[in-house]
This record gives sequence, structure tokens and C-alpha cells, in this order.
Amino acid sequence: MVTSTFYSGLLFRDIRGIICLVFLCCTCVFHLEAQEFSKDLDFDDPSQIQVLETRRGDHFIGKVQSLEDQRLSFLIREENLLIFTISEIERLYPFKTEGEWEDFRPAYLSVFPTAYNLPKGAWEYQNNSVLWNTLYYGVSDHFSIGGGFIIPAFFTLRLKYTTELSEKFALGLQNQNLMGLISDEGNSLSTFTLTGTLGKPANFLNFGVGLLVPWEGAEDTVPVFSLGHGRRLGRRVGIHMVLNAIVVDGEPAFFPTGAFNYFGKNNRLSLGVSMETTNDFLGIFAIPVLSYNQRF
Repeated sequence: MVTSTFYSGLLFRDIRGIICLVFLCCTCVFHLEAQEFSKDLDFDDPSQIQVLETRRGDHFIGKVQSLEDQRLSFLIREENLLIFTISEIERLYPFKTEGEWEDFRPAYLSVFPTAYNLPKGAWEYQNNSVLWNTLYYGVSDHFSIGGGFIIPAFFTLRLKYTTELSEKFALGLQNQNLMGLISDEGNSLSTFTLTGTLGKPANFLNFGVGLLVPWEGAEDTVPVFSLGHGRRLGRRVGIHMVLNAIVVDGEPAFFPTGAFNYFGKNNRLSLGVSMETTNDFLGIFAIPVLSYNQRF
């Protein structure tokens, strides 16, 4: 009877220990799986703000400064630097604010398209040099359509299809048509462009090739080339530079453009200068660049 009681007590303690061990293991596994670092984090993007949640339930909004030896430095309010171990962090992800430019992928770099597109159901108004006004609509995440006027001479119609081949590379096809309103002879044309955009919206390289095709006289088709770069320098300011080129009768003409950008709530204002030059140095002239984009 004593022996039976001894073995029963031992068995009970063993079972209790096993249950506790399993509970602790499940708890540890849960915490490890619950720790989440978003794939959208980009520590090299100066415009990206992050949210850090600790296992204690604290929330901090700021910017990751460094991640070394399982220790993360997190800057808040531009002056307070907090240090966390990886085991203290529950979640780390980009701060998302509706209408902020961080998620605003520029559909056009100056007037040349990028391989970014409008989100489905979004509208965007674009003004170039006051006289060129266009309204675009995102039919889907990959296809958009736009139309407008270059006062007083042209009606414009744009069709654009894009696809993302990877997280940092996208391809796009665009057809733009300029239809003369004053005369129907020799002043209507279409452009067809293939573009590629490498990088992220805050820092990307844009390149494209295309054809400019007059509606009358297809033999006068003109090849078009473009290389551009857009970069955010801070939360509100940035730059973009574009070098466009066309070849007419074997003679290249280059159109370099540079502009400063100011970013507001879901919009961009660009101020700069665009030049035209041929091989003849005296053929250079410059015009101001003024453009505004508003998405809604």
C-alpha cells in the first residue's frame, strides 16, 4: 500500500512537470512566432517612419538608427534615442498615414511616364505649365486611362499598363494621343513607350524607349529615349532629373530637365528648368518647368 502510494505520487509529479514544460514551450513558441518584422521596412529610406511595439504593449513612432548585435537603436522626436534588444520587440513596421506621399508612386516623371500606376479607383489631376491639364483614373492596379487638353490646340488621351516583376522593378507600356483641335492636317500624333522603373518611390531610376508617330506620314516616325532619376531628400522635399532625346533626320536633340519637388498631402509641386539642345551649341534654349499633381 505504501509502495502504491509512492508510485502514484511520483507519477502525478511527473505528469505535472510534463504539463508545465509543454506549457512553457508553447508560450515560448508563441512569442517567437508573434514577433513580426514587416517586409516593407526600408532602413535606408530617409522618408520612412516606423512603428515599434514592445512585448509589454508600448508603442513608439520614430526611425530605426541601427541594428547590431541583437540590439536596435530607435530615434523618437528627433532627439530621444531608445535601445531595445530583439527579444523585447513584438512588432516593427512602417507607419502608414492615409494621403501621405510615402505611398504615392509618381505615375509621371515630368511628362515622361514611369512604370508606376494609380491604385484601383484612384483619381489624379496633373497640370503642366498651366496650359496642359489632364485627369487620370485607375481602372485597376495595373491599368489607367487619362484625358485632357493642351490649351488651345490639343486634346490628349493616355492609356497605361504596368506590372511589377519584383519588389524593386516594374515595367510599363503607354500610348498617348495628341489630337489637334484647330486643324486636322498634320498636327495629330501618337506616342508608344516602353518604360522600366528600378528602385522604390523614394529613390528610383526610370528609363524608356518609344516611337512618336504622326497620324499623317508614318514615314516620319521619330524614336524617343529617356533616362530619369527621382529621389526624396526628406519628408517634404526631393528632386528629379530627366534626360530625354529624339532623333530627327539622323540628328539627335536632347532635352535635359531638372526640378525640385515639394510634397504635400497626396500631391507634388515641381519647379525647375528644361533645356533643348542639338549638336549646335547655339541651338540651346531653356524653358521653366512648373507641374502639379493631386491624387484623390
